[in-house]
Amino acid sequence: MASSEGLLKATAESTARAPAAAVALLGPGRVGRALLSRFERTQGRLRLAAVANSSEMLLGTDLIEPDWSAAGADSRTDTDLDQLVHWLEGLDCSRSIIIDATASPEVARRHAGWLKRGLAVVTANKWALAAPVLQWQALEREWRRDSARYQASATVGAGLPVLSTLDRLRQAGERIEAVGGALSGTMTHICRQVSAGTKPSTALASAVEAGLTEPDPRHDLDGLDVARKLVILARASGHSLTLEQVDVDSLVPPELADGPVEHFVSGLESLDKHWQRCVDKAPGSGALIAHVGRFDPSGKARVGLERIEPGQLLASLQGAGNLVEIRTGCYREQPLVIAGPGAGVEVTALALWSGVQLSANA
Repeated sequence: MASSEGLLKATAESTARAPAAAVALLGPGRVGRALLSRFERTQGRLRLAAVANSSEMLLGTDLIEPDWSAAGADSRTDTDLDQLVHWLEGLDCSRSIIIDATASPEVARRHAGWLKRGLAVVTANKWALAAPVLQWQALEREWRRDSARYQASATVGAGLPVLSTLDRLRQAGERIEAVGGALSGTMTHICRQVSAGTKPSTALASAVEAGLTEPDPRHDLDGLDVARKLVILARASGHSLTLEQVDVDSLVPPELADGPVEHFVSGLESLDKHWQRCVDKAPGSGALIAHVGRFDPSGKARVGLERIEPGQLLASLQGAGNLVEIRTGCYREQPLVIAGPGAGVEVTALALWSGVQLSANA
């Protein structure tokens, strides 16, 4: 019988010889660049084999350079996602993984096809799980065949265990009756400051400076990002909600909704007036303000401001926190609560990195 020392040595040698998982990163923006740095810092059986933005891509066998802006300038080509996939499929690797760190609906539409071809997908892109019903159902059919190949925890709560908790509750036979809470860390940051007396325009500028907003802050204020998260949560709960069914109260002044972002920034005094109008019609009676998304099985779904009391759970959120309340038969009177950081480059990058590790080791 082989000794335990010999068995460990043989296992280590076998692991060293095993081909690594090949990884492609789509979207080397702020989150993507934070993710790239982990390939250099972390030892593991992963090979970064492709990096691409909307216009150009870089293919290679081991792209460890964390600075996308400087890496392989002479060997870049125009972005062609079909070519990128063929490149991954031709590599000698244990598994091919595509990280979607974009906010592109066009990229999201490819997820189901990639899964069908045997690739794994790790995503922070909410467009896929909040897509029109037929597109979403096609994606669901593919990931249900091997759930490890589709990692989407970064789409809601920046990696907080929200989707996995809903899945476990349903597997245990619980009916999800309602889900709601503060689903945008950016809006939590802004609302906390406004509740403390800061003007909304000043609070928004603070969020921009902290790197918490989208490049165009209107994408945070218009509520559509939270609405997509709400659709994802509803579907994960077993309810067929669509984006069109969500009542969204936008915080973007109508006169600033269109045009370049510079036009919006130059007219922020309108934000303060419009915000107050939204507060005046917000549900609740408290003195504090929270930005909330909620749905229930009746089909009612809403995103917008709520007035809350100091003693409510939502009032306890700090920084850019998220808080999700889940009500089921067992958690009806006192909801199950999941809370933690819900925005920020590093926590989102960590959620994606965790998904990559789970896919690679499955």
